[in-house]
Amino acid sequence: SYGGFVSAVYALRHHNALRKMIIVCGAIDLNDMSSDLLVDEMRHSLSDESQRIMNIPVKSNIDFKRFVEHSLPLYFYDKKYVSEFNLKNKSSYRYSAYCKGELERRKLAHYRKLYSSIDTSTLIIDGKYDFIEGPMSSELFRKSAHNCSYCLFEKSGHFPFVEEQALFLRTVTNFLT
Repeated sequence: SYGGFVSAVYALRHHNALRKMIIVCGAIDLNDMSSDLLVDEMRHSLSDESQRIMNIPVKSNIDFKRFVEHSLPLYFYDKKYVSEFNLKNKSSYRYSAYCKGELERRKLAHYRKLYSSIDTSTLIIDGKYDFIEGPMSSELFRKSAHNCSYCLFEKSGHFPFVEEQALFLRTVTNFLT
């Protein structure tokens, strides 16, 4: 998510150093996140407990860990990946790192006005069921940047490289060759 924004800022600052750039489910447009329709669909798919936890203010690592665990179903189209992902990443949930990233992202929001100056060949990949960033998040970049290709993965959430791995590898390989 945040890596997409970092990549866009890097492309603005160091465009001569890049030949190609790939952004996967990136938080590129900081104002236009998932559509209201997707958000409504997302809320209906959550359990009552998950909805309650997602509305609790997050003020500590423990709160943040609970928040992440209950929001994981939003990252995947195929829910079989949720428990596997949670087990692998449980120790890496850090609220302070999340807050620092969000603050940096807000401070750099003015960069979105400069996307039209990016001419690096760019591939943007989104998952159709990505309720975290969603296809709307990359729309401004796709419309503004020059030489931009787009691929929407129909059976993926926030991690198309996990849920549609073969298609992802083909898409990236074709772009890079």
